[in-house]
Amino acid sequence: MHDTPLHTAASVNHIEMVKLLLKHGANVDAEDNSDSPLHLAIHAGHGKLARLLMEAGADVQARNHAGNPPVQVAAFAGLPEVIKLLVEAGSPVNLQDQVGDTPLHDAALQGQVEAAQALIAAGADVHATNNAGKTPPGPCPAKRPRERGRSAPGSRWLAQQGGLLDAGDQAGPHARAR
Repeated sequence: MHDTPLHTAASVNHIEMVKLLLKHGANVDAEDNSDSPLHLAIHAGHGKLARLLMEAGADVQARNHAGNPPVQVAAFAGLPEVIKLLVEAGSPVNLQDQVGDTPLHDAALQGQVEAAQALIAAGADVHATNNAGKTPPGPCPAKRPRERGRSAPGSRWLAQQGGLLDAGDQAGPHARAR
């Protein structure tokens, strides 16, 4: 259940309703379980609506309940064009969520190569470590047990960009020699 009509309209991609609500003073950054309308639009893959919300002044650094900024939601969803829009609007690409994952961690985890490319082109740190000391796509086995024992999709490409392939922690058995 969404707290405001704007949340509902954003989650179902009702662009005309969003325009009407914004015209009549709806709070573009209202929270619903700490998700903003921008978070919901991106999560649902509504890139045009995300652009509209950003043009209306949506906070591109707002955090949701998991500590994810909109750019991290876009990375997870595999929306490279939305990532570019967010970066142009001032979103940093190396923000970390509650477990220290960056948008690049999530893009690599989900096999979103185009999203990872957009993040790296915008300056994402391929060597960023999360709270467990893992670099992208290191979190894959812990978060996706069905993929245990194999690299995350897109990890070969990420390794070619200078990232660590299944690096594990910096001192552990999977750490790549530097």
